[in-house]
Amino acid sequence: MNFDAVKAELGEYIRRAVGRQIPSTDQADVEATIWISIWTALHNYRGESSAKTFVYPIMRRRIADYWREAYKHKKAIAAAKTELVEASAEPFEENAGTVLPTPAELRILKAMSDGQTNEKIAKALFLSLDTVRSHIKSLYKKLGMKNRGEICVFAHKFFKEG
Repeated sequence: MNFDAVKAELGEYIRRAVGRQIPSTDQADVEATIWISIWTALHNYRGESSAKTFVYPIMRRRIADYWREAYKHKKAIAAAKTELVEASAEPFEENAGTVLPTPAELRILKAMSDGQTNEKIAKALFLSLDTVRSHIKSLYKKLGMKNRGEICVFAHKFFKEG
């Protein structure tokens, strides 16, 4: 069975499943992810089961990935809010900002201001997770800040004014 045949046979089935389980703003992205996964896995399809039986676990996995990522993002926002409350009680260091962030650090700072997790930042910027963590550590030092909440406050002001 080729990709076009699977798409013709199961397109509406996948569209309905995504429509029931994913918010409308993200349905197209999740559906595209499902189709890409099906396309890459199709070379393993030997016709031993129906196409629907073959596609179902792929579809379920991509929907679960969506909700897992949404949960991690929500958890990161909650952690940043907690750190922000803690940061508001601590004064900033006087000598902060004497060394300017690199362009890579600024891209990470921008992503942090948008509330992205380290994992999402790494994926979006095609960096390893360790590299992202290293840049964030450097930002803490250069900006004289102690936690993600302080950096997020700074980043919101920086990118809003800039």
